[in-house]
Amino acid sequence: LLFTSYLELFLFQISEISTQLLVEQNEFEKLQQGRQKSSEFIIQSQEQELQELKKVKEALLEEKLHWSQKLHYEQGKFKLSQKRAEELQSQLTKKDRELK
Repeated sequence: LLFTSYLELFLFQISEISTQLLVEQNEFEKLQQGRQKSSEFIIQSQEQELQELKKVKEALLEEKLHWSQKLHYEQGKFKLSQKRAEELQSQLTKKDRELK
């Protein structure tokens, strides 16, 4: 009888420990799932930020190209104006000499 009581107590303790282990295992799995979801969210956020940065970079490169072309065009116009001014100055100098 005493042996049976000890055995029942031992089995009850094993059952309690087993139940506690299952509860702790469930809590651990929930934590792992939470960490995984958190990691996935962080990765997704970083990928989205990277895509946005790529779009900004592309827009900046297009803007740079636009202004480079505009600068080149304006430099060409300036050179033509400068050449025309030199021609007019030359003609004016010739006219001045003819008038003297």
